[in-house]
Amino acid sequence: MMKFISKLFSKVTPIPNKDWSDVTIEQYYKIAELIKEQDEYTVYNLIDVLWSIDSSKLLAKDLTKYANRLQFLNKEVPNVTLKKHYTFNGRKYDSSCDLTSMSTAQFVDYNNFIKGGKYEEILSVLFIPEGHSYNDGYDILQVQNDLLQMKITDCMAAAFFFKRQLKVFCHLFQTYLIKKMKKEKMEKSLIDQFKKVDLYNLVSYPTSLLTVMQQMKNYQMPLNNQ
Repeated sequence: MMKFISKLFSKVTPIPNKDWSDVTIEQYYKIAELIKEQDEYTVYNLIDVLWSIDSSKLLAKDLTKYANRLQFLNKEVPNVTLKKHYTFNGRKYDSSCDLTSMSTAQFVDYNNFIKGGKYEEILSVLFIPEGHSYNDGYDILQVQNDLLQMKITDCMAAAFFFKRQLKVFCHLFQTYLIKKMKKEKMEKSLIDQFKKVDLYNLVSYPTSLLTVMQQMKNYQMPLNNQ
């Protein structure tokens, strides 16, 4: 009898833990929308997204266990180191987040994509299929589809790595232009006006990521203590 009970419990599948390093961009979109439009089914839907199951079929005790594993959504996304190479859907990509090596076409596309706020589009400027140069000999839509499988931790690492460089670049570029304007003896009023221009905010990474992250941090799981 004891052997039977032991064997029975050994077949119980443990509920896998989740954290931000498990969440893809595609899942992140769904999570963000669920938390933004939260209702009495939010916990169930979050479980469905993260574990790819039908939570409506779970026993009450198991539902509570899954719900308690959602607590990581209240935490900040941890900092990770940006890697030089990634693989998505079996295809290899090289990261190209160095501003000094970006082509004009990349920077133009970056500024166009940033208006839409879709991370896979923005990142498609920074992640190039292995063996290719930017936008040469590959399908950009396939790249964007692949990038939906990037972990949100890596997405943020790329975003903030590029953001730091961009901020420095904008400051140096503006300083250079001001010196050039003075050398050309342009009107002081024009120079003073240009000093007030915030170049960084004109091309910076979308703040929607930070906004939604704050919403997640403030979200409290209703089944936490059950």
